[in-house]
Amino acid sequence: MREDRLRIYKIQAYGSVWETNLRNLWNIPSLGQSEICRVLGLANSNTLMKQAARLGLEFPRPGRGPTATQPSPTFLSKYCTDEGATEKKLNSYRMKWLNGMKLNPAARKTKALIKNKELANIYRWLLKNDTEWLNNHRPSSGEIISRSLALQKLHQDRYEKRDKEIAPAIENAIRRIRNQESLPMRLTMKTIFNEAGLITMQSGNLKNFPRTAKVLLNATETRTELAIRRIRWAADRFKEENIIPSQTKLLIRALVYGDIWQLIAVKKVVKQALRAIAASVQKV
Repeated sequence: MREDRLRIYKIQAYGSVWETNLRNLWNIPSLGQSEICRVLGLANSNTLMKQAARLGLEFPRPGRGPTATQPSPTFLSKYCTDEGATEKKLNSYRMKWLNGMKLNPAARKTKALIKNKELANIYRWLLKNDTEWLNNHRPSSGEIISRSLALQKLHQDRYEKRDKEIAPAIENAIRRIRNQESLPMRLTMKTIFNEAGLITMQSGNLKNFPRTAKVLLNATETRTELAIRRIRWAADRFKEENIIPSQTKLLIRALVYGDIWQLIAVKKVVKQALRAIAASVQKV
């Protein structure tokens, strides 16, 4: 039934407005316990007595008979506490809860915060006895966003510092690879980072290192660019040896094979290299 679904069976927590209403109704002699329970949504007078005891209200309250709200000695010893002691405990638990939040800034939700056993006990006590204050002092979305932005700024600063360190190291590594006397190796991210003594980055991570990314973009080679560089290297070796090679020998020494040498750009460099070698040897 819809009416049953909307009916209040039990109050899980009591706020300051509810407690103020209880204090006001408690001191009205013309109201009986059942009427107060109905107004406050309490199931029975026993719950009413417990909440009144928790708030330190006067016993017995003004009533219609001499025994109205006169609790037993057992009830008094169990539920009635010294108001000063309760206030001291309240302040102590509030401070401990706030310190717990301060010491655990990464806790984005209350559930994560109360994994600590002591904080879990404090949370349960505050939820029962100081609900409104607790609801206003939980990890909030604003604090989460603030921590997230602070963490993002920290990572950004670290990336920027690291970028300034890596970019020059990468430039030096590229220079060494280009100037080596042996057969040129292809300039790839892997070979460049290996030469620099660094762990190769994933290409997706380069967005965090703009200086390094720019250096790599200008330096990394295609297969065609490597072939051209190797042909020119091989031509320089033949000039040093005063040997005029055939086109085949030039390509073999440059380790340019397959279909790559048939590309127009590569054929053009091969012809230029052979002419330069012949001119150099004839001068000698």
